[in-house]
Amino acid sequence: MVCAALSACETELDSSMLTYKPRLVINSLITTDQAVWASVNSNIPLADSLGPAPIENATVVLFDQQGNQYPMPFNFGQGRYEASILPKPGEHYEVVANYANFPQASGNTTLPSTVKVAPSTWVDNTGVDVDGFPTGTLSLKIVDDKQERNYYNISLYRYDDFIAQWFIISPDFQDKELESQSISTPDGGFVISDALFNGAVKTFNFTTPFASKGQQYKYMVSVQSMNEDYFLYIQSLDQYTQQSGLFTEPVSVYSNIEGGLGICAGASVLKDTIR
Repeated sequence: MVCAALSACETELDSSMLTYKPRLVINSLITTDQAVWASVNSNIPLADSLGPAPIENATVVLFDQQGNQYPMPFNFGQGRYEASILPKPGEHYEVVANYANFPQASGNTTLPSTVKVAPSTWVDNTGVDVDGFPTGTLSLKIVDDKQERNYYNISLYRYDDFIAQWFIISPDFQDKELESQSISTPDGGFVISDALFNGAVKTFNFTTPFASKGQQYKYMVSVQSMNEDYFLYIQSLDQYTQQSGLFTEPVSVYSNIEGGLGICAGASVLKDTIR
């Protein structure tokens, strides 16, 4: 009975009914804290079990809103194409890729303005953990713009003096309603829209762990003001991870590339270090 029920639930997909159209795939997440980059590969037939390899000899060009062109040579160490300019908040950019007989693919994005924040703070001994050790509170205050829908990508870091390196730490929300509305990112941060606090000065409070051997940690808060394309892309990735399975409808990852597939989106970055 169980086997019969499972068999009845499965839907066979006839891949021969799907027409494969070769297209370029561009992924370019443009942020103000690094040079513009783009990865380029191609889509693959549904029946192909191997993932696409990077295309290393495409012609990729970046255009800024003044019409200036910047060639993007391939960086073999990074496995992607890179321009020589640092993008600016509020500016518009276009990435155009051409390769062999593939149709030209291009992506456009405008970076949001840099988010307005008050200086972040950290206070020790604001609570205790499950073992009775004191914990602290890391606070971030965002001044949200009421005139538009805003999206934020927030990451928290702790500095390790012993090895002189920053480590990302998982956010431990003190506001559980905010936590329920957030989307975790693969690198350990989170993304949230201003739906719960549009136009307000919103304080995010996070519980920080007990400092080892009584040493005070140094923290850093990174806040990216994302455009809508960036948010929709991250949201679709999360939905794909959470919902894709044998008995669920397939989830499409958000794409905004003309003539191809992939994503071109941007964010303006602000970092605040708490010593």
